Amino acid sequence: MTLPSVQTALQTWQAGVSRRRLSIGCPEMDARLGGGLLTDGITEISGESGAGKTQLSLQLCLTVQLPVEKGGLGGEALYVSTECSFPSKRLMQMATAFRETHQMIFSSVGQLTDRICIEHVASSDGLTALIDRLPQMTSQKNIKLIIIDSLAAVFRADFDQNEAVEKAKALLYIGRKLMEITRRKSIPVVCINQITALKPQRQGPTRSSSSPALGLAWSHVVTVRLFLTKSASTNEAEAEPTPRVMEIVFAPHLPQDRFEFQITKRGVFSTKTRSPTAYI
Repeated sequence: MTLPSVQTALQTWQAGVSRRRLSIGCPEMDARLGGGLLTDGITEISGESGAGKTQLSLQLCLTVQLPVEKGGLGGEALYVSTECSFPSKRLMQMATAFRETHQMIFSSVGQLTDRICIEHVASSDGLTALIDRLPQMTSQKNIKLIIIDSLAAVFRADFDQNEAVEKAKALLYIGRKLMEITRRKSIPVVCINQITALKPQRQGPTRSSSSPALGLAWSHVVTVRLFLTKSASTNEAEAEPTPRVMEIVFAPHLPQDRFEFQITKRGVFSTKTRSPTAYI
């Protein structure tokens, strides 16, 4: 077995700076995230229901198909759905707007949606079996992004509170397998997580009233943790969208930070991005 070569701290830092990123699809958000998502690590996106976790995941399924010089990775996306039905209607809406912006690259909306592979998993055992097949799948197809939405759903259903040890072992196994894939093939892995309330909530979830689920064992596996929240005054009936907030909880290449974003019919964008399109 060939051992990895030893690197100095400077070489490690330089490699991280020069490594490719996957664009969010919004220049302002990319800038706050150091160029986009890391291509060699697990990015966790957690937050309450309706904060924008799935919306952001769908947008990444589109941006990953862009060529490298446009911020993408020139490949397909694998979307693993563990909860309700896949939001195909919303994906078509976003794909239509995305294709309008990139007509010189994509000839049709079908070309975009045909490059998103969807797998439905209903249990932790099913998820483990799928992850064991990922090396073969990524060799056979040009998969450049893996999304699991959501990881917490299957583990909350399959393990009781008195099975913490078994749950931690299963999580660590999945985390290790995902990390092997992302580091070996430079494929970004995005895991959607739910939240656990820490104390009674008053004005909507914040980091002081809630935290990502799955506990300490999983947090040690995660490379980057992003936490999404809705404003306390969010009103879906308003003509203008109430900003959401993305918080960088931890990342090896970024300081802690928080900034506002919004969800529009076209997708997920910074509040600083001007769009003539009507909002959701």
